[in-house]
Amino acid sequence: MNDVDLVTTPPVTGDILKYDGLQWVAHSPAAIPSIDEIGDVDVSTVAPNIGQVLKWDGTNFTPANDAIADFESLSFSVFQDVDVASAASGDHLIYDGSKWIPEDADIPKNLNDLLDVNHTTTNALQPGHLLSWSGSEWESRPETPVDLSTHSINELLDVTTDNVILGTGMYLRYDGGSGWKASPADTTTLDMLDLFANTQPLDEQIYIFNGTANVFEPADIPFQNLGILSDTDLTGLGDDMILRYNSATSNWEPEAPFDESYLSLTDLPTISQVGNTGEYSDLLNKPDLKPVATGGSYNDLTDLPTLHAMSATGSFNDMVDKPTAISGLGITDYTDIDFDDLGTKPTTIAGYGITDAFDGSYLSLTDVPPKYKAEPTTSVGQAGDSAGDMALTESYLYVCVRDFDGTDGCWKRITLSSQTW
Repeated sequence: MNDVDLVTTPPVTGDILKYDGLQWVAHSPAAIPSIDEIGDVDVSTVAPNIGQVLKWDGTNFTPANDAIADFESLSFSVFQDVDVASAASGDHLIYDGSKWIPEDADIPKNLNDLLDVNHTTTNALQPGHLLSWSGSEWESRPETPVDLSTHSINELLDVTTDNVILGTGMYLRYDGGSGWKASPADTTTLDMLDLFANTQPLDEQIYIFNGTANVFEPADIPFQNLGILSDTDLTGLGDDMILRYNSATSNWEPEAPFDESYLSLTDLPTISQVGNTGEYSDLLNKPDLKPVATGGSYNDLTDLPTLHAMSATGSFNDMVDKPTAISGLGITDYTDIDFDDLGTKPTTIAGYGITDAFDGSYLSLTDVPPKYKAEPTTSVGQAGDSAGDMALTESYLYVCVRDFDGTDGCWKRITLSSQTW
């Protein structure tokens, strides 16, 4: 056919013919991936079970049990037009005009047992005979061969070759209505009007068979417009809108899509400014932190105790309530505290391990506090570091846990917190 192209795009199973404006070409109709995607079918709310069917619930087709009875568990007696109360062994069911009843009747076993077959001796069936209807009964007669060579195929009731010039290679084509008609053998010049209505199709239309006219007619693709669906209301439809189901109206209705803005959300939580800036100053209900939290200075603390000057100088002169004399030690002038100025110098001080007069050396003391050194540069330490040595900075407390040996770290440090307590 000169207006059909099945070569450029060969058809596959399930394709239909679609007019592209120039020719009829193979087209694969869009398939519905799931029955649940049909607007008035709902198999998601209640999942179907094996054996269930789809029933109309007033709004949608939903899964439900089939009302048809389970015939495996039934008997004849449950049917309203069957009466088997008097059935006996060997009976058959025979229709009496209103119902089926049991009756002791033989079932015909051959053609001669049938009432409308003449089985008399004269017309008895013979080998090669056939049954011929006489108008009132079937009678046996010999077969009468027909010499088909003297007849034409055009004599058959459903074959028409009238008004057709028969030619070599022509064939009979069934037209679905009046019967078989002769068609040209050269199908490349066959006119589409033999199969299709003489109506010019429009772009994107397809051919649908008209059973009354027995021809294919151009028509729009069924259900290509959502507006024709019974559960869709497109009132107010605009560009870029979506369809959302409204259970109150049982319809799919247009709605503007979400604009992807956070502020368009409902039930938004209240978020302080720190949610956007990340700044501590933007926090709500911040604690009142004293300057010491950031400065680390002792003087920034609140409620500082009153310290006498001695706490900073270590001088005896800065003491308050200084004694003017120390009984038993011969000190009469508190400003002169040299050992040589003692009136009666002791040779020992009981309980302090001093057996000779104190020579003024720190090393001569026992139970001395830890010796503080400069901040170590590495945990290994250096020659002269010994267990018990300590160092202190604003950030760390260093403790020497073993004598320096040059091979292993002898210093440990503790990180100090700047928080008040």
